[in-house]
Amino acid sequence: MEKLNFFFSSWEFWGNAVMASILLGIVCGFIGIYVILHRIVFVSAAMSQVSSLGVMTAFLLVNIDILHPLHHSEDILPLVLATLLTGSFALVMARHTQAKISDRSKSIESLIGAVYLAATAGLLLIGDRVAQGAHDVANVLFGNAVAVDTQHLLVLAMICLPILLVHIWLRKDILFISYDPSMAKTLKYPVGILRFFLLISLGVIISIGTRTIGALPVFSFSVIPPMAALLILENSNSSFAMAALLGGASAFLGYLASFLFSFPTGACMTAITVGFLVIAKGINIFKRK
Repeated sequence: MEKLNFFFSSWEFWGNAVMASILLGIVCGFIGIYVILHRIVFVSAAMSQVSSLGVMTAFLLVNIDILHPLHHSEDILPLVLATLLTGSFALVMARHTQAKISDRSKSIESLIGAVYLAATAGLLLIGDRVAQGAHDVANVLFGNAVAVDTQHLLVLAMICLPILLVHIWLRKDILFISYDPSMAKTLKYPVGILRFFLLISLGVIISIGTRTIGALPVFSFSVIPPMAALLILENSNSSFAMAALLGGASAFLGYLASFLFSFPTGACMTAITVGFLVIAKGINIFKRK
């Protein structure tokens, strides 16, 4: 109880990090419903690695004195590189068509796997050349959002909130192309444009989320809370709100557990999402009986 009281009485020290984590949990949870319905979980994983590579590349360029960012732009450079790399990958994914069975080397799974492995290898190689590389790689990969400054929180909100609002506005359209893309094309829905928007917005959220709290919690927010929501609720529209709620709650409870028990924040947030998934599976089994 003493630690808990200290946590809330010293809110000004870590309040920004908690609010940034909650915001990302809500947005990733909401958009994650599409990740599950479109079966692009591994695309999200690859985007996390590509985004991490962009962040570490920025650290390397500064470390070897190729770039000299001003103090106020130190957080912008990693974000820009992460977004460029992730956006390029999203663009390729949006334009990629399913290969014929006879040409499996060009299948979508092969592309995702190759990008994931290349990004992971590049991340580790670059991290080895950055001062305190192992520590930086661990923070980017697994998350250690101990503190977030107010300016970075504002940038996060200015990017995430408009994307969330557009997704709320286009929810029914994207949901329709998720369930029946053939019918959507027949009815003249802009299926390609909507899929492109989904992938690009997902890439941007993952990029800024990786820079803020790490790749592991961002990936977990975009996958596990939506899975739990879809297990509990059969109505897809209600699942969006449930996934956002579980994502935000996982972020807060994970950060709190990290503070109370001195564990890494990213791992705690991910563990809480898994806990919610186990509970959701239990509820699902109970409802089926």
